[in-house]
Amino acid sequence: MPISTLMPARRISMTALMRMILYMLAALMVTGPACAWDQSVLTDVRFSPDGRYFSFVEYTEPEAEERGFASLYVIDAASDTWAAATPRRVSLEGEGASGKKALAELQNGSLDLIQRFGLRDGDPPIVPFLEIDRGAPYDRRHQVFVPALKSKLVLVQRKAMSAQPCGKDVPSAIDFRLVLSGRETIRLADYARRLPRSRGCAIGYDIAAAFLHKTAERTVLAVLIGVFTRGWEGSNRQLIAVTKVLPPSRF
Repeated sequence: MPISTLMPARRISMTALMRMILYMLAALMVTGPACAWDQSVLTDVRFSPDGRYFSFVEYTEPEAEERGFASLYVIDAASDTWAAATPRRVSLEGEGASGKKALAELQNGSLDLIQRFGLRDGDPPIVPFLEIDRGAPYDRRHQVFVPALKSKLVLVQRKAMSAQPCGKDVPSAIDFRLVLSGRETIRLADYARRLPRSRGCAIGYDIAAAFLHKTAERTVLAVLIGVFTRGWEGSNRQLIAVTKVLPPSRF
């Protein structure tokens, strides 16, 4: 029989096999321990001297070869919103592409933003960055005591409405509420069970790191939150920032 007549049957068989494998992986992710996969790496954490702006860079080395992503975020701490002309992103794909190459291109092309917002290297984290190894089971950090503030960061997850359809493998999207609990409770973030479109179909969160910047005028807390979404072989994790100007008389 000619080879050309065998090719369609072989492709159909391979398609069916791949579907079976994906269904099995999806079942494992739902019933088994959580495993990390494509995880953002944190670097270049900065504040402006007056504490108005906070910035960080994340880059990802996807499991798929010859791809790489890097993003620079600048946040106006007073309003907890992105600063003008940000975020800035670099996405590479093809021969020789990688997350580190995307990072280098982003760093070289973002000097204007660093100068515009007067960004300087930030102080050491008050909550160290929680790294997760690809393919390793992990426990998400939802509470952590912060000695510098004599308070505890507490993250509570809740079912939420997504701005886009999530598919059968994500029964419900998840949002979060973040508070700083000490002598008083300060609300840092609360999305009222409605996810912004940029969040996609998040399935979980963790407290990834926290930074503090003090000046004579203000004390700024910046908390990096890990956002987990469904990946091919585990949960992917990217980062978002929550910023808050704290009452100066209490911290």
